[in-house]
Amino acid sequence: MVYRTKEGRIMGFQKSFKALGDPVRREILSLLRREPMAAGDIAAHFDLSGATVSHHLAILRDAGLEPLTNTEEAVQRAVDIAAGRA
Repeated sequence: MVYRTKEGRIMGFQKSFKALGDPVRREILSLLRREPMAAGDIAAHFDLSGATVSHHLAILRDAGLEPLTNTEEAVQRAVDIAAGRA
């Protein structure tokens, strides 16, 4: 069986299991399932830096699992946090 991401890339089970193997990433998915959130809002739920949350989001995105945050503004906020500008 072959799974593909939204972009059409073949998704390996290894990436999915790695992404889902971390309890923080599972909780992030749970939060995003309830409502779209910016990275800073996600970070407020954990004792983590914005950069760490951005790293978790990148792993989820790479595995094709992140239900992307809601707006371009949220994406820009995640970039700003990762760059230390927020």
